[in-house]
Amino acid sequence: MTHSLGKGGSASPFRSPRSRVAGRGERGASRGPSRLLQAAGLAVGVACLLPLLYLAARAVSGGGLADVLLRERSLGVTGRTVLLTAAVTLGSIGLGLPLAWLTSRTDLPGRGVMAWLLALPLAVPSYVAAFAVATALGPRGLLQQALEPWTGWERLPSLYGFSGAFGVLVLLNYPYVYLAARARFAVMDPSLSEAARILGAGPLRRFLRVTLPLVGGALLGGGLLAALYTLSDFGAVSLLRYETFTWAIYNQLRGSLDRHTAAGLALLLVVATLAVLAGARWFEVRTGPPPGSGSARARPPRRVSLGRWRWPACLACSAVLAPALLLPVGVSAYWFVQAPPAPHGLAPAALRTALAASLAAVATVAAAIPVTFLAVRFASRRHALLRAVCHIGFGLPGLVVGLSLVYFAVNLAPFLYQTLGLLVFAYAVHSLPQALAPLEAALAPLSPRLEDAARTLGAGWWRRHTRVTLPLLGPGLASALALVFLTTAKELPATLMLAPTGFGTLATTVWSAAENVEMGRAGAASLLLLTASAGALTFILRPGRRVRPAVR
Repeated sequence: MTHSLGKGGSASPFRSPRSRVAGRGERGASRGPSRLLQAAGLAVGVACLLPLLYLAARAVSGGGLADVLLRERSLGVTGRTVLLTAAVTLGSIGLGLPLAWLTSRTDLPGRGVMAWLLALPLAVPSYVAAFAVATALGPRGLLQQALEPWTGWERLPSLYGFSGAFGVLVLLNYPYVYLAARARFAVMDPSLSEAARILGAGPLRRFLRVTLPLVGGALLGGGLLAALYTLSDFGAVSLLRYETFTWAIYNQLRGSLDRHTAAGLALLLVVATLAVLAGARWFEVRTGPPPGSGSARARPPRRVSLGRWRWPACLACSAVLAPALLLPVGVSAYWFVQAPPAPHGLAPAALRTALAASLAAVATVAAAIPVTFLAVRFASRRHALLRAVCHIGFGLPGLVVGLSLVYFAVNLAPFLYQTLGLLVFAYAVHSLPQALAPLEAALAPLSPRLEDAARTLGAGWWRRHTRVTLPLLGPGLASALALVFLTTAKELPATLMLAPTGFGTLATTVWSAAENVEMGRAGAASLLLLTASAGALTFILRPGRRVRPAVR
């Protein structure tokens, strides 16, 4: 799914893009797409359907599937997953909305730096955050060891289970809501709120009756991404021992070697994912765009003076950053200093991470280009359906995508099983919407008349696209590459299932080291991964760049 997180407000995650500067005929529909372009788009769509085809085949042919779905354990996993997803979504909205308002509409001290810092938890993998929480705040963690000489406490309350998973996932998911709401606040017409003030509405009533409806679309998009992230998360729930679908599926595959039960649980997970998407769609249709939501901002809004609350508000923002950002970095650095691994120990994992993420970024963007041109330049119901199909992989957890590709590789192409090519293919299927979003944002405003002019001057197909189209798509291409690199470098479950034997990445290194209590190795790998992720996210969100990521 996509959502606008840059300047210009939020876009519906359900609607196909439309050019703002050109009519239907000007988008190139008059000439029609070439056969090569249509064939490339069809191939990408078929690839994205593989996970659903696998689950459908299991549902039809698997005997005793109903027994698997109705088992007491399956129902318990379903209930725990639904509870965690709902709680994290509401918590992310409750935290992200006030932070967005403070950094965009008030005179918060250092709001420019604070606005950037509050987005960085998006770069923290869930398993890194869970590792930091477990080792620092666990019953016998670093905090307990520091307090024991002064308090005599031999054990702190356990953070494992629902409470730990909820806290970690809220701190990692609020940036989705925060960035979307900030983008909406940035283009909101202040005259609407001022008119309500003139009519006698107080601050609370203005917020509830004017501001909240206007920012509702951003909250819907950000909350949807938070819900999908929670459904697909594996790292936090596994390290903090809270059994949801993803951890239960992994245990069935690696512990019990029971693919039938794993497929049944995966089918339930897909149903839950589709229910979330359908619920968001229903809510969007019922509410519709708020009055005045599409109007251009006439003038910058006046910043609200916080008065004596300026520094307490700044302290509140810092209190969010402490566990969300400083704790993972600080704990990783501590364990790295206390028990440094061999200097050459992580270099191969870092190189393999860079190789796999780079190949995935290039392959995903290459697959996204024909779909983008079909959806934007040759808009039709058929191409809108193709675009929707290409979003299926992101709506499914990486664990389900990996499970489906294991099945196809083992039964239809054994030579591909546990190869780098299959791993890159899984990354591309899962991350395709993250490449589509910035490419669509870059292509939609471009008129095809530029290419027509180049054709009139004698430029062939290759020269037109390399000298005219691709340079204009440069920012979108760069953002797409960075987004996919960021996501695939952090991807854990699909990597665990599909990576070639001995092909450990930084993500799998952190997970295996934490499982084996190799703290120094886990800390060093976490620091490397955090540095790479923060660099990619900073590039994406740098001032002046419009991005519409679907980041997990």
